[in-house]
Amino acid sequence: MSINSLVDGAGLIEPVEIYNRKKFFKIKMKFEYALIGVMGFLIGGILVLIAVDPGETQQQEIEPAKEMTFDFEKEDTITETTESMLTPKEAGVFPEVMMYIETPPTIDEEKGYFVDEIADGIYWLVGSGYQAMFLTTGEGVIVIDAPQPIGEKYLQAIEEVTDEPITHMIYSHSHPDHTGAAGQIFPDNIEYIAHQDTADILISDNDPNRPIPTVTFDDTYTLSVGNQVLELHYIGPFHSEGDIVIIVPKQKVAMAVDLFHPGAAPYRAFAVTVNLDAHIQAHDTLVEDFDFDVLISGHEQILAIKDHIKTDKEFILSMMEITEQAIQNVPSDEVVQTCVDNTIAEWEGQLRDLEQFMTEHCTAMEEYVLSQ
Repeated sequence: MSINSLVDGAGLIEPVEIYNRKKFFKIKMKFEYALIGVMGFLIGGILVLIAVDPGETQQQEIEPAKEMTFDFEKEDTITETTESMLTPKEAGVFPEVMMYIETPPTIDEEKGYFVDEIADGIYWLVGSGYQAMFLTTGEGVIVIDAPQPIGEKYLQAIEEVTDEPITHMIYSHSHPDHTGAAGQIFPDNIEYIAHQDTADILISDNDPNRPIPTVTFDDTYTLSVGNQVLELHYIGPFHSEGDIVIIVPKQKVAMAVDLFHPGAAPYRAFAVTVNLDAHIQAHDTLVEDFDFDVLISGHEQILAIKDHIKTDKEFILSMMEITEQAIQNVPSDEVVQTCVDNTIAEWEGQLRDLEQFMTEHCTAMEEYVLSQ
């Protein structure tokens, strides 16, 4: 991608082609040396005229100054820059995007969605209580998930920012609320990529709205298309069988769906996880093993950061401790309600939607603790 100008006061960049930095300074130095030489020649001439008696001067032939030329080789006119010249628009998440870790964007009621480029070629789509991500590559669009509630608006959002065709779709997991519009809005002849466990579920479900993956993997998979590189990682079934984490390393953007809700209490029974141990461990894995600035979580209307992940884990472990104490100190038929009351008292004002699924959380936690 080419760069246009220096970052202005608002941090915005307009794209244009520039010359390679090294050649720029090389040319600049040549020009400065030439200018100094000319100025020195003129000053020296003046001094001579002042110092020499006019009667003694003789007319002398002076060689004309050689014409200064600049050699611009074809390879010097480029659209890429050295690492030292990378601006925020190329090196990672755009600085102005970080306001969305606390403040939701304004969703146009007529369109029903919000879409914004949060890093070079990475677009964040928010609407109808869901989030998704797509990337432009110069060779086509890579889409991650296809939430049913967003549906056709997904295509509108893509067409709003690019005319590149859709070439790849990645399943974050198999659940139809996040992926069930794929067969309705995406072409049949693109690459569909998923973890093998997700592929097995989709084959079993035989749902035409969720096309069977054409590419599968077990542990990790690197997708390189045009100017974008994505890393897909399986870190365990933190929500369902076949969950994956998507990392775009250059821009430091991650996507992990249905693990947690940034700034809010979890969805019902810790996101109806199939494995609470894997669910808890996934928090540590994301924080410790992956380098990213923001994470797209699949729900809510803000971007997540690692602090959101840490808070969610603290919430779960706090509920575990409260439940363990309740099992020891109150009758069995009062454990869940004691958990509900004590957890709300401890976390009130810290998380949104705290009471919405609290009974389901406490029921699931009691079952977990008793099973250990």
